[in-house]
Amino acid sequence: MEKKTDNKNKIIIALAILTIVILLVGIWAFARYTSTITGSGTLSVAAWSFKVNGQSQNLTEDIDLLGTMSGVNGKVAPKHIAPGTNGSFDVSVDATGSEVAVEYSVVLSNFTNLPRNLHFYTDSAMQNEVTVSDGSFTISGYIPYDTTENAMKKTATIYWAWPYQTGTTDEEKAANDIQDTQDAGKDVTCDIAVTGWQSNPAVAE
Repeated sequence: MEKKTDNKNKIIIALAILTIVILLVGIWAFARYTSTITGSGTLSVAAWSFKVNGQSQNLTEDIDLLGTMSGVNGKVAPKHIAPGTNGSFDVSVDATGSEVAVEYSVVLSNFTNLPRNLHFYTDSAMQNEVTVSDGSFTISGYIPYDTTENAMKKTATIYWAWPYQTGTTDEEKAANDIQDTQDAGKDVTCDIAVTGWQSNPAVAE
């Protein structure tokens, strides 16, 4: 009996060894070279920079609405407007450092004591008048992306004129003279907001 048991044990051990060998051969047969190389990806987000008159937050100095004046000829007190005067003022927009094209708007609003016959324009020839609606008006501009020095700086110039007389008939001129007289001796104030935003790359200029 003991010999039979020993023989059975030997057979079981032999079968176990054979099974392990078969498994190892199978694993080796299906082995392959394989390599995994890891790394990282990067998306660079374009920079943004927008300044008005050299400032990136609130304007700490008032914009000089008079800027330049003509039509004075020693007949009007300095830094005062009156019928017959005209001039312009600048708003300096600087997008240097931005890696995108920029659009901007200049909004003048909440005028107080604005003379009724004073007009604003976007050109020095004063042909393109800006409409004042509900006490405000807006001019817009565009700055293309450009790496050239100072290329992303732009000056928005707003022109103004208060005609010496307004109207085409004597009656109109007389009525406007009365209006101009009523507008005399008052300080004109307004709020100015300059906003810049990224131009949409999907929209052709």
